[in-house]
Amino acid sequence: MIEVFSEENFYAAIDSHHVYMVVFSGKQCPACRLLEKMIPDIEDEAGVMVLHFYVESFPALARRYGVRALPYTLIFKDGLVFEVFAGVRTKKAIVAAIKNAKAVE
Repeated sequence: MIEVFSEENFYAAIDSHHVYMVVFSGKQCPACRLLEKMIPDIEDEAGVMVLHFYVESFPALARRYGVRALPYTLIFKDGLVFEVFAGVRTKKAIVAAIKNAKAVE
């Protein structure tokens, strides 16, 4: 998991990967902590880079991607949003979405 420290760091990371996952969370969000615990397993099982950051630190970026609920997870493919999850999903559902993104030409 890559902690995002700046918007430049975010864009550099997404420009260097084909498929990746972005997690917007909140520092006081219990559901977000639940998802954060799953991230290492998701990275291993799906073979994907995960970028994680707190909306409190990056409100403009959160607005840009339409964050409406936390946690807010986006699966990107080739720089475009492929799938969005608002709220917590199972690890199985997230891994399946990532694998689907990788399989689509």
